[in-house]
Amino acid sequence: MKKTQLILPCLLLSCITGFAHSDALPLKSNTEHSQETLNHYYEAVKNLEQGQHQKAYELFEKIFPLMPDSLAVNVMMARAAMAQGMYDEALTSLDRALIIEPNNAPALLEMARLYYELKQYALAAGEVEKALNQPLPETIKAQAEDFLALVNTRQNRHHLATTLMLGVQYDDNANNDIGSSANFQLPGLGNISLSGQGEQEDFGFTQALRFDHTYDFGLRGGWYLDNQLVLLNRNHKNVHNNDLFYISGSITPTVATDKYKLGIPFFTENIMLDYDQYLNVSGTGLQYHRVINPRVQFLSYYRASLLKYASPRQNRDAWSNQIGAELQALFGPKSTRGVIGVDFEHRDQRNSHRHTSDPASYEMWTLRTELSHPLSQTLRASLGFTYQETDYKQRDVLFANTRSDTLKRLDASLLYSLDSNSALSFAVSEHRRRSNQKPNSYDKTLVSINYILRF
Repeated sequence: MKKTQLILPCLLLSCITGFAHSDALPLKSNTEHSQETLNHYYEAVKNLEQGQHQKAYELFEKIFPLMPDSLAVNVMMARAAMAQGMYDEALTSLDRALIIEPNNAPALLEMARLYYELKQYALAAGEVEKALNQPLPETIKAQAEDFLALVNTRQNRHHLATTLMLGVQYDDNANNDIGSSANFQLPGLGNISLSGQGEQEDFGFTQALRFDHTYDFGLRGGWYLDNQLVLLNRNHKNVHNNDLFYISGSITPTVATDKYKLGIPFFTENIMLDYDQYLNVSGTGLQYHRVINPRVQFLSYYRASLLKYASPRQNRDAWSNQIGAELQALFGPKSTRGVIGVDFEHRDQRNSHRHTSDPASYEMWTLRTELSHPLSQTLRASLGFTYQETDYKQRDVLFANTRSDTLKRLDASLLYSLDSNSALSFAVSEHRRRSNQKPNSYDKTLVSINYILRF
């Protein structure tokens, strides 16, 4: 749904843009026009292609009285109006175009795109069907057929997508320890010297199921409910304390256009370790997604939540405020994908005045980058790096300091598509955590293989 909301208008627009410069949409009129008028027309078309929609529309308005019976002027004028949300003006221009030539395929497809943006899916489908009855280049015909199939699915306001993941994970340091050969001192106990425990290898078996449901209100402006349910279970061969059962759900009222999407999520998450209740997180927030251009997108979010731990960890209950931003870009002939993001979390322990040694209050900064490149039509490689700093508020009595950690993580993965609905992934992750409280320092390597099925 998220991709469809943005891709469908762009798909049809690209179809019409290529078609509008062919012989199917010539610039002709029964009235004579000067070279100056022609220059204005080509300048308006150039402005339209460059995204200067207001300039283009103003020029088409100037040209229209001189060539009112020109199919090209009316269709292009409609496109410029539609790009600015001037739907009534676009409809008027397209009505004129179809009076001039009722079976013109580019005009019919443009009318279909207008009906799509107005959530009039039955009318949009009708216009595409009319266009398909006209002689069309094979590429344009294929795109129009794809568009018709997707428009027909949108006539159903409920959309459900399900993703199943099955996998195995190897962890060379499942207990996150510094190792038995490492020693550290406790200044709060007279600098007594202790050593770490041995690093323990383990295998985890993962089963995950994700449901994405969307309800489209069918209103002008793109209002819908975006709902999600995630279930994850991971069983470990050796360290059963790490056995994890996770469930989360969210409801997000959302408004979306071709350029942006704004949502207000309400969410809850529940975590069980070794099938005993461990943590519940619930809250709300704000998320914003902006399409800067077809190859660059900006995402940001704010999240406020309450963390409630099960007994005997209730003293760790905390309020959390998180904010983040991310820039995604496609570049190069193969559409290599680049991502850079920054996140900040401020967490306050609710009972810190009574439990000053429990490290539940902190400020955390995270910087993350990723490059993803297609090696072939079925194989994609990704490389990511994350740097994180965490500064805790409470002073620790045993270490006689305030804890401060850094984490450097390198992730590499391959994704192989078996078909349009399934894939295999292989991932390796290297973690290097360092802390001024040495027992909290550790190195680890994670290796995972997963099967992913979407249906």
